[in-house]
Amino acid sequence: MFPDLVVAFENGYIAYMQYVLDVEAGDIVEDISKVRTPSLLIELDRDAKGYPILPQESTGETLPLMKKLVRSFVTMHYSAFS
Repeated sequence: MFPDLVVAFENGYIAYMQYVLDVEAGDIVEDISKVRTPSLLIELDRDAKGYPILPQESTGETLPLMKKLVRSFVTMHYSAFS
């Protein structure tokens, strides 16, 4: 149904498998965690226990902003006490 996405997934998977083979062979490889730049989180308020609080819903929010908000909430929630 989505041939472009299948090709993108296949290319990413092939690159990952090449990285794994290079690491197993002991070759010097670029740290894969440094290849992708991390996205910045939205700073959220926290409650008394330290958990993040979602802001009140507002009209006109865009889907990308809402996705970033959810990603920020989940990241902050699960890294709050680690």
